[in-house]
Amino acid sequence: MYKLNIFKFFSAHIGTRLVSLTILSLFVSFVEGIGLLSLSPLIDLILENNVSEKNYFILTPMLNILGLDNTVISIMSIILIMFTIKGSLNYLYLAQSAEVKADLSKKLRNKLISNYISLNFKVSLKTTSGGLSNIITEQVSRVLRAFDFLSRFYAGILASIILMGFGLVVSPHFFLFSILLFLIFGLIYQNLISKTKNISILATKESKELAENVIRCSDGIKYLLSTSNLNLVQSSLTKSINKIANLEQDAGKLAAVSIAIKDPLSITTMMILVFFQLTFFELEASIFVVNLLLMHRLINTILQTSSGFQLMNEFSGSVHKIDSELYSCDHENIDKFIRFKKIPDKFDFDIELKDVSFSHDKKRKIFKNLDLKIPFGNKVLLTGQSGSGKSTILDLITGLIQPDSGSVIVGGENIKKINIEYWRQQLGVVLQEPTIFSGTLIYNVTLRTSEELSKEEILKVEKLLLNLGLDQFISKLPYGLNTVISDKGLNMSGGQRQRIGLAREIFKRPKCLFVDEATSALDSKNEINVWKVLENLDFPHTLILISHTNPKSHIKFDHKMDIGSLI
Repeated sequence: MYKLNIFKFFSAHIGTRLVSLTILSLFVSFVEGIGLLSLSPLIDLILENNVSEKNYFILTPMLNILGLDNTVISIMSIILIMFTIKGSLNYLYLAQSAEVKADLSKKLRNKLISNYISLNFKVSLKTTSGGLSNIITEQVSRVLRAFDFLSRFYAGILASIILMGFGLVVSPHFFLFSILLFLIFGLIYQNLISKTKNISILATKESKELAENVIRCSDGIKYLLSTSNLNLVQSSLTKSINKIANLEQDAGKLAAVSIAIKDPLSITTMMILVFFQLTFFELEASIFVVNLLLMHRLINTILQTSSGFQLMNEFSGSVHKIDSELYSCDHENIDKFIRFKKIPDKFDFDIELKDVSFSHDKKRKIFKNLDLKIPFGNKVLLTGQSGSGKSTILDLITGLIQPDSGSVIVGGENIKKINIEYWRQQLGVVLQEPTIFSGTLIYNVTLRTSEELSKEEILKVEKLLLNLGLDQFISKLPYGLNTVISDKGLNMSGGQRQRIGLAREIFKRPKCLFVDEATSALDSKNEINVWKVLENLDFPHTLILISHTNPKSHIKFDHKMDIGSLI
């Protein structure tokens, strides 16, 4: 498994904005340090009515800058000003951090979706909906949490260095003691961090598998209930849930250790410092108090920084997963057609398969030296037995797959040399099992909501569905076209789903309309309605109908081709 540098990952996606956040946190810590140092001369004035020479050296530059006298009120004003500035800078830091997170979220999710839709068709078939959903939603959210802890880690490191620097100004032994603290805490937390990182990677993998199993169960719920196989899927879900729960428990125990040792370590360190101060050093009361305050602040900062680094590693598995999805896939997985930008001059496309050979497994040929030409505006019927390659022709023409040899020609150009997105926008594809989206009926026809459509477009949808014989179905829906239909159309018949799929493609008025066994689930009456609609389309187009047998249609086909006779 490759090693990922989490810091480089975020630097690559955030760039200089990570630097600006770091600079802001530096100023926050610096201003806080000045505020704490100002307490020393304040204590001098309160206890002894005089500022010691060392404290006066600390105080003089600030008093001169602000034009203030050496009084209690002046010093209190400085402290108030410093912590007010700290609060303002802290707000800027948190606000900018939120903005960076939002931009990072958009960038990662858009990039993941862009990569997915650019995948080679064969590779995309291996991508499960559950895995994809898990990556884009949960894993990206976990990456954002990792960024939270990373930014806090950077801020904590800088704050610790600033506090050490101010401690060096107050007393050199404080600085040396601070270095010793860093080494001790580093050793204590190193083992915790390593174990947390390993748990995170395992939990990320298991979460992806759980999401895939949940989607699998949801997709097949009707079959699983009908055949009483739901218990088998439930068993798999239970195993994943238990594994994740155990991993979360282990991570929680490690976090508990981190939290539990925080106070004992802090108090022990403070007591050691007090012992050293009283036994070996004779410090003024004000210096001693400020030393304690700085040490207390430093210890808490170091502990929070170490804990933050541990929590960042708890989410590191997700960072690894997202980085792998973005950059570690083989370049061959990306659809090569996407790279080309050429748009054909013509808007009327002849389609030609020229000397095409194709096989799915490189062994048994589906086609060998196939020649097929379909002029624009023709109505073509392709028939053949199951497995003869009817649907494969559709995949070749749409560019989802590439021939082993030969060429697919569109509008006189090799399909590899044209803008494939533009070509696909000219196509309408009606499959035997059309995709039904979770959304309203009108969304399933137009892929837009009612608010995004004009009145004319809505009327067009109503007329189209009426012509396809769906008027009774719509009349029973509580909200008509705006009724939400179930995911994958489980509450509809196969014929209703097929006609909605057909309506979707006709609505977009494609240049080329493929209809693949789209009436197989219809009774004779509704099948006649579909043929009438296809026969009377009012826009120029090529119609390619794919069927096992000659359909009972009044459509006058320009060509009827048996795939078996073409091979």
